[in-house]
Amino acid sequence: MANLLCFAEGTSPVLTNNIDSALRTMQLVEAAYASSDHGGTIVPY
Repeated sequence: MANLLCFAEGTSPVLTNNIDSALRTMQLVEAAYASSDHGGTIVPY
């Protein structure tokens, strides 16, 4: 995820990971937020 953010801001010239990996990381983070708010969430993989 850090590499994606650095690439987006222009400080890294190359994406070292697949974009799907970053997307899945963000899905997991959002699911954790929702779980914290509502008591449980299934991560859609």
